[in-house]
Amino acid sequence: MHTPLRHQILQQILNIIVQARPLVSTIARRDRDLASQVRRALSSIALNAAEGFGTEAGNARLRFQTAHGSLSEAEVALELAVAWGYLEKRQNTSRQLQQTSRPTYVSQLSTQELLLDRNLYRISHR
Repeated sequence: MHTPLRHQILQQILNIIVQARPLVSTIARRDRDLASQVRRALSSIALNAAEGFGTEAGNARLRFQTAHGSLSEAEVALELAVAWGYLEKRQNTSRQLQQTSRPTYVSQLSTQELLLDRNLYRISHR
């Protein structure tokens, strides 16, 4: 599937990775294993989404579900980094997502992007 929507989704995923990169670098200074796990989860999002766009309907759905699972994994990994004191969660974030009629997997990725947005986290200097 080579559509503008495909390009938009893959670009959004890559933007998530770019935003997470400094966070992963900070985590790596204190916990290489957790940083590696975040990296693998984020890479899995992009790779499974790309694979989903290149496969048939039934398999595509599975790939998108795997990408969403990896997104959840990355989100929890960042929450773990907060719990361990490697990052701090910002309290003054008030961004809201606009609800659209996009396909479910796009809405799920967009919702999770809010949770991974670099603006929600800051580097802890403890």
